[in-house]
Amino acid sequence: MQLIALLLLLPLLVVAAYLTAAAASGRRSSRCYLLDYVCYKPPDDRKVSTEMLSAAMDRSERLSVPLRRFLLRVVLRSGLGEHTYAPRTVIAGLEHSPTHQDCLHEMDAFFHGAVAELFARQSGLGPRDVDVLVVNSPRRPTLALVVSAECITPNCYAGVDRSMMLGHCLFRCGGSAVLLTTDPALRGRAKMELRVVERTTVAAADDAHSAIVQREDGDGLVGISLSKSLPKVAVRAFAANMTRLAPRILPVRELTRFAAVVACQKLLRCGSSSKVNFKAGADHFCLHPGGVAVIDAVKRDMGLEERDVEPSRMTLHRWGNTSTSSVWYVLSSYMEAKGGSRSGVLMVTFGSGFKCNSCVWEVTGDMADKGAWADCIDSYPPESLANPFLGKYAWMNGGDQADDAPSVGSHAS
Repeated sequence: MQLIALLLLLPLLVVAAYLTAAAASGRRSSRCYLLDYVCYKPPDDRKVSTEMLSAAMDRSERLSVPLRRFLLRVVLRSGLGEHTYAPRTVIAGLEHSPTHQDCLHEMDAFFHGAVAELFARQSGLGPRDVDVLVVNSPRRPTLALVVSAECITPNCYAGVDRSMMLGHCLFRCGGSAVLLTTDPALRGRAKMELRVVERTTVAAADDAHSAIVQREDGDGLVGISLSKSLPKVAVRAFAANMTRLAPRILPVRELTRFAAVVACQKLLRCGSSSKVNFKAGADHFCLHPGGVAVIDAVKRDMGLEERDVEPSRMTLHRWGNTSTSSVWYVLSSYMEAKGGSRSGVLMVTFGSGFKCNSCVWEVTGDMADKGAWADCIDSYPPESLANPFLGKYAWMNGGDQADDAPSVGSHAS
């Protein structure tokens, strides 16, 4: 019976692939095009180095030596470089007493920078032409402005709960502005055309629902808590997303090959790899740089090579984790390295703990655009991604072994 079930899997996959292709063909009247995008580059006076982070730790009277050791270990192992950005409140030493106006200043700088530049590039299109701002588009030709930013100012945590301190070591300021349209008249100006969107969430599970929570600690201080279950939850969400995405983008021959390999492993105990070859359905990969462990896990699970994830590692090093906008920094870096590829299929994957989203785009225009990378892209990749202060802070490796920091990046995706 098991053999029959496995053999039946082959024609079912073929039928599924055919139906998916037919459904995609039927949706051609509601296509979505990416006209352009901009990644925000904060001013240089907002750069934050390991030295500055250490000084911020010194300012806190609540941090004991073990806690400082813990935080420094996380920072030094995070994969972030010395040129990421922080809010002005951190630079000025006021991170624990931000005002509402401070939050507005952080976001205003992003809007005036990224959004203004995005429209400056568009001949004949301006803010008045935008129909939708970060909501679902109605069924008519629409111009949509999508903005994503990481606002750190209101979420600075002043307590000593380790699960609520991890975010400070990984997240940094940044943002992106993207212009989308469903108007076929603008297709000739588009850089990419959307082919597939797949959204997955596992938040219904208790451990997933509580993986990332804003709460009060024992002293009544509010912060974002990242639980120990978050890495497993993120992997679960990613696996579920890939399972649903694969039949929609992979050719029938790859689905058939994979089914045959799985059947061989089950029945004949063959030693062949059972990984899906996503390169059969995509030419370029733009993966969310959630952290070192996140990049490593996605590379392993998708069977990618180091060169496929190098733009994600470089983005993490240069910009840090800027939340959803991170993938646009990766895209800019990747396409510049490819010389502004004018063709191919691009797969973009990003997530946040218990959810994972994937988009598959077809490149239709010139993608060459250094953008925010203009003054530094030629220096990447560096000879080493190791934090230059590892030697200076060697003292952190001594003392209480219970203070060992977790694998950074497995906590935030």
